[in-house]
Amino acid sequence: MRINIRPIGDFDLAKAAPLCGELGYPATGDELAPRLAKLKDNDDNLLLLAEGETGDALGVIHAGYLRMFIEAPQVIVLSLVVAETARGNNVGAKLLKEAEAWAKTKGVGAVMIGSNVVRERAHKFYHAHGYREIKRWSVLKKMI
Repeated sequence: MRINIRPIGDFDLAKAAPLCGELGYPATGDELAPRLAKLKDNDDNLLLLAEGETGDALGVIHAGYLRMFIEAPQVIVLSLVVAETARGNNVGAKLLKEAEAWAKTKGVGAVMIGSNVVRERAHKFYHAHGYREIKRWSVLKKMI
């Protein structure tokens, strides 16, 4: 399978939106547009699309540079999703490798990934790529 990885553009939003739904966060291209607008020109964010030979969206990764006080700066993979039909074809591995290369350009010594505890297949993938669980935490949210 030939995979092309490139920055996400405004014209990609309609085909990238279904991937958000596969991760459990349904969105439309119109909903993604203002989010992308705020992120794409910020050097602290990496947003990449993996596409197949026919231009279909195979995966998306969003990584962010974290300026931290208590710890040294690091990069966090905020989202990584591969289309169900493309899983097992190295799409995720290639996207992750791109994020790690970008992290090195930022001068950080670590890349962090959060993954829902129910995503066992994702955890196996991350472990296979050298990531180790360092702690478990609760994510709490307050609607304001």
